[in-house]
Amino acid sequence: MKMLLDLQKQLNETKMDNWIFDLDGTLVNLRTYEEIYPLVIDTVLALKKIDIHTLDELALASKVYKNSRQRWDTGDLCREFGLLEIYYSILEGFIRENNILTNNALEILNLLKERGARIGIASNSMKRTIETYLEMYSLGSKIDFICSAVETGVSKNKVGFWEHLIRRFDINPMKSTVIGDNPLDDFEVPKSVGFNALLTKQNSLSDVYLRLLL
Repeated sequence: MKMLLDLQKQLNETKMDNWIFDLDGTLVNLRTYEEIYPLVIDTVLALKKIDIHTLDELALASKVYKNSRQRWDTGDLCREFGLLEIYYSILEGFIRENNILTNNALEILNLLKERGARIGIASNSMKRTIETYLEMYSLGSKIDFICSAVETGVSKNKVGFWEHLIRRFDINPMKSTVIGDNPLDDFEVPKSVGFNALLTKQNSLSDVYLRLLL
């Protein structure tokens, strides 16, 4: 409820020039990575002719670490092992056969463009991953700028990422709203440098859409 009230207040009190969306878990459903994970790992093992224990050692040596669920970021893993083309062929195949845009994502982007807003994506993902989704769902014309942590060399949980975004894309943070599902990356840190920020439910933008319709 607080998130809904915050959004309504922002819409009523000031026109937001920029709306900056997280990618994974916000515009696209995280189940994508859950479902392709086994195939990507099996493919890496087969192509490298190694077992899972050796993969563990090689990943650690390459500083590709597992998350809290003991899983690698498969994109990062494939990048380190020179298998990005294989990774993207798997990702694109899954996207082609499954609609994994989150609830009301397309409707929200359309509404904001109709209102003359500038729309960006701020993500820890590789820029090519972001562009893959935009191309597969024909969203390129709706997105005005992309800021990838991989390209900037600074992750979203660092102030430096948002300072880079402000400089690179001539952003006034006080006239901009960041929308995402991560309490640190998409809320606390951007707010610390002056952005408005809205924390959404993971894999759903329904609440944001309802407020935009008012």
